[in-house]
Amino acid sequence: MRILFFSITAWMIAQSMKVISLMLFKREFKPSLFFSSGGMPSAHSAFMASVSAQIGLISGFSSDVFALSCAITTVVVYDAYNVRRSVGLQGKALNKMIEYAKEDHDRPEIQTLKEVMGHTPLQVFCGVLLGIVYIIFLNTLGLIA
Repeated sequence: MRILFFSITAWMIAQSMKVISLMLFKREFKPSLFFSSGGMPSAHSAFMASVSAQIGLISGFSSDVFALSCAITTVVVYDAYNVRRSVGLQGKALNKMIEYAKEDHDRPEIQTLKEVMGHTPLQVFCGVLLGIVYIIFLNTLGLIA
């Protein structure tokens, strides 16, 4: 159960960093950002990297369960960057078409789509790094293994 707890706290740290960085750099307080996807760092990547790091420390870095965890983490990280980014780009293109339909074809009832752009490679890398460093920190405090 500790693995889940510490992974959720890694996610919460990543999400909190998004809210705090917006306050520091743009002087804007937007608590809803805590529950949004996208942005720096990737909370999905931080969560999964912390899961894998904990499993490695507890079960061993040569264990089958660690290998499985790394495989799942790779899928999530790939999705955070490639798939969600592609969906966001498609949403952006569809919104341009919707605006055209609204303006030129008198269709104001058509709603635009939410454009979630996924993550950049740097955001994903920082999320993975955050998850691993957080677990190493907890391990030095004797809270992991």
